[in-house]
Amino acid sequence: MLIKLVVKSEKVGIKFLLFTKINIYKVNLGMATDFFEKYQNPDNNELFLLGKKDTDERISFDENMTGLEFETFSKELLKANGFDNVEVTTSSHDFGVDVIAYKDNIKYAIQCKKYSSKVGLKAVQEVIGSKSMHKCHVGVVLTNNYFTKSAIELAEKNNILLWDRNKLNELIKKYQDKNVEIL
Repeated sequence: MLIKLVVKSEKVGIKFLLFTKINIYKVNLGMATDFFEKYQNPDNNELFLLGKKDTDERISFDENMTGLEFETFSKELLKANGFDNVEVTTSSHDFGVDVIAYKDNIKYAIQCKKYSSKVGLKAVQEVIGSKSMHKCHVGVVLTNNYFTKSAIELAEKNNILLWDRNKLNELIKKYQDKNVEIL
């Protein structure tokens, strides 16, 4: 609603100065006209950032990304949600963990699974083993999908966190709400 008002006011010569709160990226300052030329569609409900590449940058999940791209995406999403020292492990000799991350001095072993169907026991078994090998406090399986009943049972018995599509969307939304705020 505010964007519609600003766009209409711009057309009749009224200028506004808008500020955004962005914690991750440096803001590139530009003319208001440049801003409105770039974002002419006020009905677009997508949240955006002006970022380090002079283009809008979003964190959003793409169903067409590969498994390796999902790991990199997960790394950036975790960093944006307050995790630090976030690293994607090498594809070989990782003992079944894709991302190592810290939050509040707690070390997480995260297995990323971009699947077109529910994630089963194997992913949970892998993170159980890799959690010990990497000396992590917490094991997590993160997926764009959901988990089978047997995977949920095994995770509960071994204190493994299961972050399904709902948690993934929550992390994305939390990042967007925190980093794009019109004052």
